[in-house]
Amino acid sequence: MNGKKTVKNTAIALLCASFAATAAGCDSLIKTDNETDMSRVVATVDITREKDFASGGKYESFNPVVQKVSGNIYKRDLISAFLSSGYSSVQSGATYKDTFNKLMDTLVARKITVQYSVAYFLEEESDTYSVSGYETYISAQKNELKDVEEEKRTQILTFKYFLTEGGAATAENDDYARAVYSLKKAVNDSLDSSETTFMRAESGSSNEIEGVSGDSRSVPTNINTEKSDYYNADYEIYTGYNSPDSCGGYERQERSTAYSRTAAYNQFLTNLVSNGLISGDDIKTTDFLKIDYYYVELLSQLEQAMITKFSDALNKDADASLTDEYLIDIYNEEYEYQKKTYDNDLSAFETAIGSLSESSFVLYVPAEAGKTTDGYQYGYVYNILLPFSANDTNALSAAKSDAEKANTSAEKAKRMGTYYKERARLANNIVAQDQRTSWFSNDSTANYAGQREDGKWYFFDKYVNDTTGRYEKAAHYDSAIAFDGEVKTDEKGKFTAVITPKAGSEKTVLAFIRDVLEARLGATGVSPLATYKTSPTANEKNEFEYADFMYYKNKIDVTNGTGVVDLNTYFSDTTSAQYKAVTAVNEILFAYGTDTGAINTYIGYTVTPTCDETFVKEFAYAAKEAVKDGVGTYTVCLTDYGWHIMYCNYVYDAGSVYGNADDIFCAANKDEKGEYKADTFAKYFYESLKSKIQDENSTIVQEKLLTAYNTETAVTYFTARYQDLLEMGN
Repeated sequence: MNGKKTVKNTAIALLCASFAATAAGCDSLIKTDNETDMSRVVATVDITREKDFASGGKYESFNPVVQKVSGNIYKRDLISAFLSSGYSSVQSGATYKDTFNKLMDTLVARKITVQYSVAYFLEEESDTYSVSGYETYISAQKNELKDVEEEKRTQILTFKYFLTEGGAATAENDDYARAVYSLKKAVNDSLDSSETTFMRAESGSSNEIEGVSGDSRSVPTNINTEKSDYYNADYEIYTGYNSPDSCGGYERQERSTAYSRTAAYNQFLTNLVSNGLISGDDIKTTDFLKIDYYYVELLSQLEQAMITKFSDALNKDADASLTDEYLIDIYNEEYEYQKKTYDNDLSAFETAIGSLSESSFVLYVPAEAGKTTDGYQYGYVYNILLPFSANDTNALSAAKSDAEKANTSAEKAKRMGTYYKERARLANNIVAQDQRTSWFSNDSTANYAGQREDGKWYFFDKYVNDTTGRYEKAAHYDSAIAFDGEVKTDEKGKFTAVITPKAGSEKTVLAFIRDVLEARLGATGVSPLATYKTSPTANEKNEFEYADFMYYKNKIDVTNGTGVVDLNTYFSDTTSAQYKAVTAVNEILFAYGTDTGAINTYIGYTVTPTCDETFVKEFAYAAKEAVKDGVGTYTVCLTDYGWHIMYCNYVYDAGSVYGNADDIFCAANKDEKGEYKADTFAKYFYESLKSKIQDENSTIVQEKLLTAYNTETAVTYFTARYQDLLEMGN
């Protein structure tokens, strides 16, 4: 079920203690006496003690409802927050005392926000919420959560009233159901993680796969990322004592058994006992929803849902201010600022294009940076590196070290000529190796491979072709390149070996260009450049021409003859030639490239006229050659690292990058809901301004709330009850 929600970590959304961090730990990080100690109240927050809620105050009539939202902060809340975020602060050098005090301030601010949100909705959305409507709703829920302790039950139902629009929410947009789903999924995720160990023990063998090293391979953006607004109201916790098929949408791990799951669940409960979060008696409970602590954590989830709802409501007016006219004005102001800045300082332009992102834009290109008679000067290239073997790298390193020891430039040039000749010879040994072996796993949550009807193995079908609406689509990835090797499985489908192509069947650089790169780009190749030299010699200045090391150059037309691509729709128009080419090169980079710095950038390396000051000279030359000829150009060069295959995916021309503001922020660039289309520049620009306004608005509201209600009247600390935590590390 989907209902678009704004889910972001604004200043008002202060903290949601991580249930999974608390429950999944193998050992207790903080020693407490017992469950009773963890249940002690370390602070109370009650904003109804303030004058706004007193007789004659503006919120007086809301007291009966606001008071139902408990302001008790328990020691377990403080420890849960520490396990979630505070422990990392201590590891970074903060003292336990400062850390726990800051966590306490955060928990207090959280309670103030939640309590105030109740008053806010009763006042600002009186057509939906009212004291009488609340009382009627609670009375109608007499059979709901009957087995839950009364105070918690009342709080849960109070939150449910506000998170279901007074009980009138549609199934597609039920914030209460979404919060319940989030908690149950956190539990299942924790159980999935620990169950892997028990599945391995049960099978009597390890999950190791021959040919798969422990080195992980980065995956494309959005892989295994559930949409922020997704939930399934039928979703349940799978403990092993129930059937996974009864858990509505839960995806059981491969080779999971009732034994492995119950073992993980029992360990899960043991961890909670060791952290003092449940009693020893609860460890025999087969249904986690029968344990009171589930509802403790549910309240935490519901509090966060209320904070998110409150934040969304506060931001509605701010969002409404982002009209087309306003965006046009801001865009034009920024454009004029950049024009003045970049015309006067080219280095400022170079810095800006090096930090291009979804929230940092380059709107203007100075004439000095535009296309010249020689071609384009500024742009971006992908880099697919096919490296030398370790042995060849060591041999080359020794040879180059010898050349560096020469006493004269002439002698050095002579030795370097010998070195380059040897490098070119060893480059013939370089073959393209599929880098995706770690994407095969016998842990279903980490396995991204699937076999298709053609008998070959591909990756991320689940996220590229998802029809459930549950997962984000893999970013710029088509799942079109089959694994280049052999995969072996046993009779149960378990991976036993992953074998990359044997010597002699691997792709050399020319075969790689022809059979992989150009095959995916739909290009027709040519022979290596006549200017490429396997035995280069220095010129009269004892210098080498870097053109000697550029092996290959070609170009495909992805611009319909215009020479440039449209940044407005660079990633949104998935039918365009430019998008298909970038997606193809991106997938090749994941499959074969060993330059990890190029992975998941989706734009590549920034190329400027002076990039040879920071890049390896041969690389810089070939990169500039790719940019010079424009988008769709690809070059191949040899460096000390190996073969570099570069693809130019964007170039800058003088003037406006995105065009006229009136043509950008207009109805034609919006969808049927009146929102700017996803992945367009208009959407990115809108979201960047929206985020800034919302953060500023949230900060102002937070400061006002804390000024009004974080007082000695409304907040009481029981420091002695957590003094032991403050003194940790002493």
